[in-house]
Order: sequence, then structure tokens, then C-alpha cells
Amino acid sequence: MKKFTINTIKNLKVKVKDMNETLLNYYTIEAFIPDHSFHLVTEESDVLPINNTLVEEMIAAFVDENEFEAGKLLFESLILNPRQASDIGFWTYHNHYTFYRYISRRWGAIWNDEKKFETPSTYVGNHWIQSNSSQGELIDYPISGLWWSFYLTVDESRTDKYELTKIFFKNNSLRTKYFGQARFARHKPAIIGALEFIKDNNLENDLEQAGRAIYPYINLLGGIRPLAYFDKEWFKDKLNNRFGEQIATGEKLFVRPN
Repeated sequence: MKKFTINTIKNLKVKVKDMNETLLNYYTIEAFIPDHSFHLVTEESDVLPINNTLVEEMIAAFVDENEFEAGKLLFESLILNPRQASDIGFWTYHNHYTFYRYISRRWGAIWNDEKKFETPSTYVGNHWIQSNSSQGELIDYPISGLWWSFYLTVDESRTDKYELTKIFFKNNSLRTKYFGQARFARHKPAIIGALEFIKDNNLENDLEQAGRAIYPYINLLGGIRPLAYFDKEWFKDKLNNRFGEQIATGEKLFVRPN
């Protein structure tokens, strides 16, 4: 499968910013249609091809703002290792071609006159052009974010290996803004431990509030010890020690400061 070169991504980002007023001539709702002024250089990646029907299946599976089923199709069809899944050249190319129609349907406000959004160039940059391989960026973009959300939460030891993944997808802020942006985001035992804590304590009805409390606390723990050395039980124990009493007495885990 192809990918963009890093210089292509840099040039594309600048060009999109400069052509804000005419951008939708090239980024249409159905396809990315560049002209000769786009200098798009590609190279081969070592990722195996996917089946031709995947994107249409993903579009059909996206229902009521929940992307779990679409993400499952992607994760089971697109076989990557973490190195490949961190390649922004791969993701940016396939955002523009392979997965373009899924993104345009999931994030189509740019073509809807009734919705307010950032400038067209900012919107395109935030959904199609990936210029940073940090974990926070990877999980925040439409397609790479689906893949990483599954990779970090699938637990082969459970009867339903996707049980925690389903919780992760119940709240987009929890997935992409809180846990996804945390310092511990790429440490799978931390994510698994936090999601198990949420499930065991029946916190699924207010995931955003739970996420707001849990992610800064684990980040704080990471400031005084290397979290990569600890397993999921360590994280669960720490969370139970910190929030167990609040849960037992029915208090909120997160209280917004005045």
C-alpha cells in the first residue's frame, strides 16, 4: 500500500492553508480531486492491502455517532504493527484516498451550510492531514484513531475480547481527549486497568466525568515513577485507593473547580 512522503505532508499542509477559499473544489464530499498544482509524492509502505469493500462496510456500520462497529471492521482488516500504525505518511495518504468517503460522512460539517465549524483549511487539516506522530495526534484523527483505540483496549484474556473497547467507544471525549491525550496513552496496561476500574465500579453512565478524574490522576502518578513498568492491576489498585471511598459514598469523582 502507498504512503505520502513527509515532505508531501508538509507541502500539503501549507497549500491547504493558503487556498482556504477554493479548498472545496478539491476536497469534495465524494473524493479528493487534486490538480497539477498539488505536488503529491508517494512511496511504497510494507502494509498489506485491504479488501476493496472495507470502506463501504464501515460506512454502513456507522450508526448513531458510535464508531465501534466501523472501527472493528477496520481493525480486523488492516493488519498493522505499532511502528506501521505510527506512520503519518501512511495515514495521511489513505485519509485522502482509501478512507476519504468514510471521513467525509463521519465528519461532513464542512459541506453543511447549516453547521458552524472552523475555516475550511483548519477543518481539513484537523481531519485529513496528519503532521505529528504523537500518540495524542494518532488517536485524535478519524482513521488512525479507530485503529489505535482498538489496539490499546482489546483484551484477549476476556470472554469478549472487545468488552473494554465497547466502553471506550461509548464516549468520544473519554477516548480521544482524556485517555487518548494522556501521558500514559500508549501504555496498554494503563488503559486496560482504567477501563476495568470503570466497569467494575459501574461508572459507565457518566464516562466523561470518570475520565476527567482518572486521566489527570494517572498522569500525576507518571510524574514520580515510570508507568511503563507496571501492569493493569497496579493501575486498578491505585485508582481504587484514590477513588474507592468517593464511589462508596456516591460522590462524584470529578468536581469542576469554581
